[in-house]
Amino acid sequence: MDVKELYPFTLLIILVAMVIGAGVLALDKFGNASLNAATVVDETFVANNATFVTLGQSTITGSTATYENATVGAAYPTSYFNLDRTDIYAASRVILTSSGAAAGVNNTNVNISYSYGATTAASTALAAGRTEVANVSSNWLGLVVTIAILSIIIVLIVQGFGRTRR
Repeated sequence: MDVKELYPFTLLIILVAMVIGAGVLALDKFGNASLNAATVVDETFVANNATFVTLGQSTITGSTATYENATVGAAYPTSYFNLDRTDIYAASRVILTSSGAAAGVNNTNVNISYSYGATTAASTALAAGRTEVANVSSNWLGLVVTIAILSIIIVLIVQGFGRTRR
């Protein structure tokens, strides 16, 4: 392999990486599209302005949730809480805002009701596929790059010895 042949090889690696990246994006989008609509009513958590509270479900699909005092049933304004909506691969979280803490909601049991995307067999399979593709970059990419570099070096050495014989 000559130095002039490295450009097409590098271009091939870049194109393969782009195709894999597009595939991962497609898996992610199809996974989110295959969720079923579901609702949680009155999931209880302790409002705390120091840490995020993890909710029981991920992929919250509604733009807002409703909050009420778990003891007396009085509704809280949505501005008292910050809802951290995530995708199918991570849990959704909620945190008390400074306005809610100022209103005395800190360390209070709060009921939350929200809509979320329930996982299906398809979304679970797509999530597993996405995870396995991500494992390639973290577990195998170093080995693949090392083998590619070593094979280029070996080919250059063998060709170098081959040219001295005439």
